[in-house]
Amino acid sequence: MDDRRGDDRGQLILIAGVGIAVALVALALVLNSLVFTQYLATKPTADGGDAIAYEHAVEDGVRGLVSAANVRDYGAEAPVTVRKGTHSLSDLLTQQYGAYGTLVNATVHVTPGTSVHQAQNRSFTNKAHEGNWPLFSNALDVRGFRMNVSTVDADSVSRAFALNVALESGIVQPVAIYANASGDGIVVNDTLVGKTCRAGEPTTIDFANGTVGGDDCPALDFLNGANITRVTVENGSRASGRYVVVVKRADGTAVTSTSNYYETPNRSPYAVSAVYAATVNAAYVSPDVTYRTDIHIEPKAFGTVTASYHADDEPDGGGTDDIRYGVIPKTGGLVFTDSTASTNLSVVSATGRITRLPPTTATVIGPQEYDFTGDGYLDVPYTDGSGTIYLANESGSMRLPVSNAEDSSSLLAVGSWNGSAPSIFYAGGDKVHRINPGTGVAHTLFSDYDTDSISAIAGVGDIDADGEPEFVYLDGSSTISYRETNPADQETNGEVQGIGGYGVGAPADFANDSTAAVVPYVDSSGYVSYVNANIDSQKLLTDMKAAKVPLTTYDVDGDEELEIVFVRYSDNQLWYVDNVVDAPTPKQFENATGGAIVVDKDTGVA
Repeated sequence: MDDRRGDDRGQLILIAGVGIAVALVALALVLNSLVFTQYLATKPTADGGDAIAYEHAVEDGVRGLVSAANVRDYGAEAPVTVRKGTHSLSDLLTQQYGAYGTLVNATVHVTPGTSVHQAQNRSFTNKAHEGNWPLFSNALDVRGFRMNVSTVDADSVSRAFALNVALESGIVQPVAIYANASGDGIVVNDTLVGKTCRAGEPTTIDFANGTVGGDDCPALDFLNGANITRVTVENGSRASGRYVVVVKRADGTAVTSTSNYYETPNRSPYAVSAVYAATVNAAYVSPDVTYRTDIHIEPKAFGTVTASYHADDEPDGGGTDDIRYGVIPKTGGLVFTDSTASTNLSVVSATGRITRLPPTTATVIGPQEYDFTGDGYLDVPYTDGSGTIYLANESGSMRLPVSNAEDSSSLLAVGSWNGSAPSIFYAGGDKVHRINPGTGVAHTLFSDYDTDSISAIAGVGDIDADGEPEFVYLDGSSTISYRETNPADQETNGEVQGIGGYGVGAPADFANDSTAAVVPYVDSSGYVSYVNANIDSQKLLTDMKAAKVPLTTYDVDGDEELEIVFVRYSDNQLWYVDNVVDAPTPKQFENATGGAIVVDKDTGVA
């Protein structure tokens, strides 16, 4: 193996990915510096190694262009972007290699595709809320077809949510998805031959790999080696969740309709043009070597790219992390603690099913949003009263090398900010810190503006509508504060609202219109409210008080809109605010049997 290739690959993917986000002129300028670096490592030799290095440079450059164009939702411009970017890359490589008497050239053929998404947890209806409709048609093939099913209504195959999958052979295979007899899971049924499989609810159906909940599913055996040409939905209103599928199509052929999909990714479901694959012809002619090859670029997991983040995340000075475009994140539950349970850390789903996790002494919690451990389960971060942060899921818990986290009256956050890898953000003394569990490296980010201590981390959101996410936290004086991404844009006093407690939650866009996010909180009088950098505080409830502890947002009732979930002051039960924007109404969050969910008010809900 050529050890030089790993470094060069990372550099070229990074530069191509950055360049594609701006004008092609900028792409050319940035690539030029990269090509010089690549070239120094691949001076012409007589053994052909330089030709192979050139092939690697072209492959990685075009792969970076394809990934960046798809990840950034360039839509109809994605194929053009890849073609123009490849042309610029070829020209720059020609200049560099030509100085040594070597002729090189790269051309690309782009296979068009359509990327179909339901990124929000909603019913499996089209944009007009019709339950019987075509997901796609006229396809040459598909890739990365995954569906996260969060709820199903039907308890039998009769009138169940179903997908009719048409294959290239002409066979149409119906797949019904419904609740099992006990109501605590789902059944996937190939009704043509009667094969079934079962999984818990929610679960992920991976049509690409023939699995349900990560296990092989006999009901999907018919997909082995088959090309899917059309999928239609029946009774889409009887289930909810998310999905993604990337459809290979012929030039000029539509596989989706604007009557079924939005054309931009800010609303679901949506369908945008994409690059399904690219074939690059790379030619290399030096005084000693003539080499020509076709390079086929077809991501195994469509749109999965390696994106650079801060080099100090890795002990060796550089790092990468997968950004899964089109791979639907699993739907996490609401995290709370229950002082009456033997294992107090708990997660409740939208359907009220409660899962107890191993820890017994969780004192500060964070949201269940990311699989840091890579074991297929979403992790819950928590502290145990000693300043140590742990990750817990159904398979166990793991200790992180952190000992200075606030261990009471606080809140952890999960996410990425200012170019970081997915991390856990936490308060410690008078500073905000983050740790990337993948590397075990912790970083101190900043102190509070007026040197107050930091008490809790709300999360990341664009709370001032400037197009950049702000980092929102609670200082030691119980004031909602924030930091801008760009240090040059920092406010002299980025404070929003004093709240008189530590009842704060992550920023959210309740209007679902991509305007400024708002921060939910419990005000000093105990009323659920929200605020951002541009508006005054809005009190949502006046007839019910909340405990002054962390609260959160969640689509409790599957109506495609977020609700605010809080702990009721009088009895420590979980409640939520429905119709947050138009007509705020308090409703009880019930468990699977219709009863109340009582939580420990010391930790709140995340």
